[in-house]
Amino acid sequence: MHGWTKVVSADADVIGLGEVLTRKAKGLRVLHPCAAIPAGDLAAFAKDVMVIGLPIYATVSERTWPQSVLAAIARSDGAVLIHSPSAARAVAASPQASDFAAQLTAFVLSAACAEPITPLSLREIVVAPFPREAALLKVMSETLWR
Repeated sequence: MHGWTKVVSADADVIGLGEVLTRKAKGLRVLHPCAAIPAGDLAAFAKDVMVIGLPIYATVSERTWPQSVLAAIARSDGAVLIHSPSAARAVAASPQASDFAAQLTAFVLSAACAEPITPLSLREIVVAPFPREAALLKVMSETLWR
């Protein structure tokens, strides 16, 4: 048999996922595909579980943004989606961020994603009620079309 035999959703952040692993995977080894610099330490919250981190992606900050990105911002309806604290730090560190911040509403996956961009003079920062893509997209649609 190939593939997963059992899938369980934590429907939560890294702390909640650690709690689910503690209950459901005690004594097991769990492969954790993650960012090169993870936002949270899953192993710290998964008790009696060997969490094996496998970095599979990284957020790379650009000091200056390509003209195509700047043009897309100018044409946008004034929204930016931020899915990770590292992406938020990259946006905040951009010298060009202050040029467009006032015209944008940031929709972020969590409070940890909001923190790095708080100093920018964004029109608004909207945090998803749950750290899930579906919750982020729902709050975005409710906010943009209110």
